[in-house]
Amino acid sequence: MKFLNAFIAFLFFSPLFYCQIQEDFTDGDFSYNPEWIGSTSNFSINSSNQLQSYNTIASSSFLTTLHNLTSIENKEWRFWVKLAFSPSSNNNTRIYLTSDNSDLSINPDGFFLQLGETGSLDAIRLFKSENGVETEICSGQEGMISSAFAVSIKVVRDQVGNWKLFVDPSGGDNYSNPSIGYDSTLIIG
Repeated sequence: MKFLNAFIAFLFFSPLFYCQIQEDFTDGDFSYNPEWIGSTSNFSINSSNQLQSYNTIASSSFLTTLHNLTSIENKEWRFWVKLAFSPSSNNNTRIYLTSDNSDLSINPDGFFLQLGETGSLDAIRLFKSENGVETEICSGQEGMISSAFAVSIKVVRDQVGNWKLFVDPSGGDNYSNPSIGYDSTLIIG
């Protein structure tokens, strides 16, 4: 099965010209259209129609939704993410662009964004996870997310494996100076 996965995100997924999945949670529900599964008891839609985690104990929480992609070539993902705390390696967010399993607790094969790490050099980082090995593809500006933040993120992958990671630190759509990396692996599920 193929899954698109996200934690706290305003989510768009498109093959550059039309949307496969668009979720803005304005319906106030994540149980249908599309259906998100996982640690559903740890999430809610707040009064601003944003997906919000409200887990107060140390644990992992995740939501996933099915996509029907046959390829990740020439695709674009967009997110708006807000964290009201300073992320760390023990308190962070991962946004899977795609994975081969809906259970994110098993560290599935796929591509994900990591938001949070040890120290004050926190950057938004794009990784590939394959057979339990995580490989960084590219990274945004160091220190950009070392304290509470609300940012917009856009990731683009072309047909040969070039990845571009764009960030607007103001949370808008003024993306500039992409981070660029390469990985031609086609993990879609």
